[in-house]
Amino acid sequence: MSRVRIFATKTSLLSFVLALLPILTPSITHSASAAAVTAVARSGFGDHANQSVCDQSVGNATNVIAYRLSGGDCVIEFKNVGTTTWNVSNGISLVRYLIVGGGGSGTRGICSIYWGQGGGGGEVLAGTLGVVQGSIETIVVGAGGSRTGNCTSSASPGNAGTSSSFKGLTARPGNPGNNTTVDNAGRNGGTSGSGKSGGVGTATGATGCASPSLCGTGGGGGAGGVGNVKDGGPGVVDTITGSSLGYGGGGGGRDNVGSGAVTVDHGGAATGDATANRGGGGADAADASFGGAGGSGTVIVRYTPDTTAPSTSISIAANYLTSGTSVSTVLTTNETLSSVTLYYSTSSSLTSPTSCGTTSNPTNGQTLTCTIAASDGTYYIYSGGTDSAGNVESAPGSADDSIIRDTVAPTVTGVTSTATNGSKGVGSTPPILVDFSETVTVSTSGGTPTILMETGSTDRAATYTTGTGTTRLNFTYTVVSGDISPDLDYTSTSALQPNGGTITDAAGNAAVLTLPEPGASGSLSNAKNIVIDTVHPTFVSATLLAIGNQIRIVFSETVSTTAPNNLPAATSFRINDSGTTRLATAISKTDTSEVTITIPVSIKVGQTITLAYLDPTESD
Repeated sequence: MSRVRIFATKTSLLSFVLALLPILTPSITHSASAAAVTAVARSGFGDHANQSVCDQSVGNATNVIAYRLSGGDCVIEFKNVGTTTWNVSNGISLVRYLIVGGGGSGTRGICSIYWGQGGGGGEVLAGTLGVVQGSIETIVVGAGGSRTGNCTSSASPGNAGTSSSFKGLTARPGNPGNNTTVDNAGRNGGTSGSGKSGGVGTATGATGCASPSLCGTGGGGGAGGVGNVKDGGPGVVDTITGSSLGYGGGGGGRDNVGSGAVTVDHGGAATGDATANRGGGGADAADASFGGAGGSGTVIVRYTPDTTAPSTSISIAANYLTSGTSVSTVLTTNETLSSVTLYYSTSSSLTSPTSCGTTSNPTNGQTLTCTIAASDGTYYIYSGGTDSAGNVESAPGSADDSIIRDTVAPTVTGVTSTATNGSKGVGSTPPILVDFSETVTVSTSGGTPTILMETGSTDRAATYTTGTGTTRLNFTYTVVSGDISPDLDYTSTSALQPNGGTITDAAGNAAVLTLPEPGASGSLSNAKNIVIDTVHPTFVSATLLAIGNQIRIVFSETVSTTAPNNLPAATSFRINDSGTTRLATAISKTDTSEVTITIPVSIKVGQTITLAYLDPTESD
């Protein structure tokens, strides 16, 4: 059986609202072939301008029409008598339906003597029910009862229609009109598919079917004598097509002079035949030669198409990516999707986005991977979903989330100190400062980083103190007795050790702790001239100059520090002259380890004095 595709659209001229049922199923691929049928707006009805959103597939396109009402609902009318199928499109979960059985034909009377009764209208079923997107539904459209032959010398009953059905619901057919066997005697019209009897026409002028209270909805009109009223029973009025139309009306009876009449029921009128696809009963024909044919039934489906784009977003648990190009994201969606595509941009305004991964039939909460470029930087990522009805989500104005790709580890750019140049003695704490190429974080939970300093026979460790969250880490070295260095530096390029702690950048990349070569550019000794001196100076010699109050003193090491002109203070020298202590009053430098001091008294030949020196470099 071939299937035909129908193009139609979203409905509702009246305020009929289809509530979505929680039927969430993946689309089903239909294996049968389908021919395209384009939905077309009806002339004069003000139908929706966009007729393309109601595309469907049916088994047989003959006499199947589809259109979209002005309010957006889709309507499909199945008018092809017989069995066909409907492939339920994605996004449809609830439909409104109207099922009408075929109407019965009118009775053939005896020529010029008896006239027939009208046939009964087909049963009319209306309501809403749930459907499953992607399913294939069978639809049966009932035929109307065919006409009886030309008039003869004997009466003949009409023919019953056939039933219509959809999703297990069956609208029964109308029955034909009854035989007329007695001249001018009234008889019932045909019974409707819903069991309503036709009215009775009488020779005395009683009404055949003036109202549903007499014959019931869809009952056929009665036949009778001269002048009788012979209207068929009214049909069921429904607005499923956007207009108020009658379905399943009974056919009118006929007397020996008049024609069968009909109300808003679409049963047979003066011509005898009922309107096609409305399920009406046939009336006795105007020429009294045969009973009118019953109208064929119909199945009409109306639904609200899904024209709303899905809303999706992704979230990224990690803030950084330190290797590779795969970014793990978690999807959030408000409905079932047929696919979702992830995009990234290196601009927060999402210019020139790049697709980075498409997933079919994803689910809410599913983990999706976006493959970004192999370049470090910030990547702004968002999702774009397509739902099962084919609605495509528009690109957002901003990213759902972002991640920084950082695969470069921080490195040491230099080592320096804020201590002044010159000698440092016992107890001094010259800070050692290590600069990095980027901000680093120090963790001391497992240990404290150290730098091994070159301090003579015993190397000392400078210990990390502060600086986490900046590009400069502070280490402190405390000078102890025995330390010595003419130009303080660390022991080697590997002197900086984490010692159980960690030094990382914000992305978690472990810092490369290689220091500049000692003495080379970027090293401590290249940046500063810090002397570590914990050895006490000693007198080598003292000579009295001819002037008498000046003494030239030679030391075992340089004695100049921070005094003016790079000299120790004169008062660092003390002279004991026969029990009297005197302080030197002036000092001048002749060499790094040789000074000349002026004392307040002149020294006589043969006189003995005691000279003492207090090294100002922190008590040594």
